[in-house]
Amino acid sequence: MGLPVAKRCLAGGRPSAGEIGKLYRHSGLMPRIKTGSVFEKPWADGQTISYAAYVYAYGQREKVTFGTNKQGWNRVRAELETEKIV
Repeated sequence: MGLPVAKRCLAGGRPSAGEIGKLYRHSGLMPRIKTGSVFEKPWADGQTISYAAYVYAYGQREKVTFGTNKQGWNRVRAELETEKIV
């Protein structure tokens, strides 16, 4: 073992998987931040737009479909809904 894990990393050493687990449990480090991105998909009729989001959470990327502009959806509403999800 020798040097503490953090100092060994700075010196170019590589910690074991067990040491990494201890670092995460005891240092307050958090997992990847949950994110989401809203997108618009125009339909072939030229008038309708679908609103959806790709959300990355719990290690997976999922598509969430909200609705169309004819159902009362717009980009702002879709972004607000995405914030509620993540």
